[in-house]
Amino acid sequence: MAAPRVPFACTLIDKRHKAFAEGKRDILLTFAHIIFSPTFIFALVFLGLGIFFFLWPGIRGLVRDFSVRNDWVFTDATIISIVPLQSGDHFNWHYFYTFQTEDGQQASGKIVESSNGVFREGQEVPVRYLRTDPTENVYALDPVPKSVLYWVLFGLGVLWVYITVTPIYRHLAGHRAIRAISRRGQALPGEITAVHQPPARSSSLDVKLEYTFTLPAGARCQGRESISSIYLTGDPKPGTVVAVWWTQDGVILL
Repeated sequence: MAAPRVPFACTLIDKRHKAFAEGKRDILLTFAHIIFSPTFIFALVFLGLGIFFFLWPGIRGLVRDFSVRNDWVFTDATIISIVPLQSGDHFNWHYFYTFQTEDGQQASGKIVESSNGVFREGQEVPVRYLRTDPTENVYALDPVPKSVLYWVLFGLGVLWVYITVTPIYRHLAGHRAIRAISRRGQALPGEITAVHQPPARSSSLDVKLEYTFTLPAGARCQGRESISSIYLTGDPKPGTVVAVWWTQDGVILL
């Protein structure tokens, strides 16, 4: 079945459907069209960054934290030296300490603070270390435990993935809709009834369109579509005549 052409009286709303509207459905149904779409590539890259920098470190840290939670041993360490190190335009103070493990081994670590005088040489401070790896040790009274940071990374990663998966899902859903339309759909005349622009201070680019169209049997139907302003053709107004691709199982494209 040949892809239906859009009547010249109708306006093409979504730029991504131009080839389909011209009857060149094979272009939009190829695997390359899915993979090499700028939207798809950008979303995948963005998704990869979120997983690499947030989600994976958060998951890995939480798994490790849960696995060693019962392996922590608390003891007292002794501050042996204080070294100021410049970081940018300010100094961080490194308080180095040593402690003895349960089996008599000597281990060391450090506490980093932004000010001097927090500790003094010879002072005892509470620390915790892993029984299986004493080199992994931290200041026991640290106000921001590592597990909190891992939860923050995990939460940011989940949010990042959710934000990037949405355009990927829309892209794939649009491809499935085009495939369905190309196989058993037809173009019907429609009309824009309302246009809702995103709020002025919103980061959203989606323009929400309300429209009506007439089915082959003569019934009048209503529909809604959300299209990114990046792909929107011109500045549609209520009353704009548009083409609506429709199938009997409810797949609709503007």
